[in-house]
Amino acid sequence: MFKKMLLLLAVTFAALNIYDVPNVHSNASQPPKGRTNAPGESSCAISGCHVGTINSGTGTMVMDFNSGANTYNPGQTYNIALGITSAGASRWGFEVVALNSSNASVGTFIGNDAQNTATGSANNRQYIYHKNAPTGNNTHLFSFQWTAPATNQGDITFYAIGNAANNNNNASGDLVYTTTREISFNTNVTQVAAGSSLLNAYPNPATEMLNISYSLQKADQTTLILTDLSGKTVATLVNNEYKNAGQYTQTLPLDDIAAGIYMLQISNKHASYLQKIVVTK
Repeated sequence: MFKKMLLLLAVTFAALNIYDVPNVHSNASQPPKGRTNAPGESSCAISGCHVGTINSGTGTMVMDFNSGANTYNPGQTYNIALGITSAGASRWGFEVVALNSSNASVGTFIGNDAQNTATGSANNRQYIYHKNAPTGNNTHLFSFQWTAPATNQGDITFYAIGNAANNNNNASGDLVYTTTREISFNTNVTQVAAGSSLLNAYPNPATEMLNISYSLQKADQTTLILTDLSGKTVATLVNNEYKNAGQYTQTLPLDDIAAGIYMLQISNKHASYLQKIVVTK
């Protein structure tokens, strides 16, 4: 009986120690969603996580959008870099959300580093965040991509939070930083209504196949995609290919595309043409 009691106490003690470990352990694989300090969200600097005052350290966090650009074109994909610098830190984490002026999540994040970035959704918002929190002394650069929504969403703000941890297996000494980055719709991009001579797809509604014709007035790198209404790409027909000016036709099988409303878009640096597509099954 005494040995059983000792075993029970040992198991209980071990369990208590497991549950008393700060969240830095479980959050090293990925952070809780909704901690970007965006409107309606908390941050990582809360009890049970990485306690402390936001931006109280001497380090910095900087976000770069498309090499310093301040505008977006509908449906286009952009590179984003998030750099965190903090003396003495050796493990790194982050989370980012993109919101329009109504605080609705817009666009689609893409993690281009399978080892250290991941995406997920919660409360109708999409996030990109660290995966398997990377290590390295004093500074770290996360890189990922974001595809703009298929329609004009006005000003969009990226809310980012970063954790500069000292990798001591608890939350003490960790520093939390935040930053924001605002971009605006590119008003120099021309958007043409459905059925124009520049972009036309039929039949519409479509069931099995979509026939697409489009005209390019200037030679340029061109992208032709089909997106859902949130801006997420569901089919790519032309992926940033150089095309001469002229008339083109393509077909898109719809076998793997669910019934719904989509946006067909062709874009380059000169213009962006959209057509609403209805798929029925």
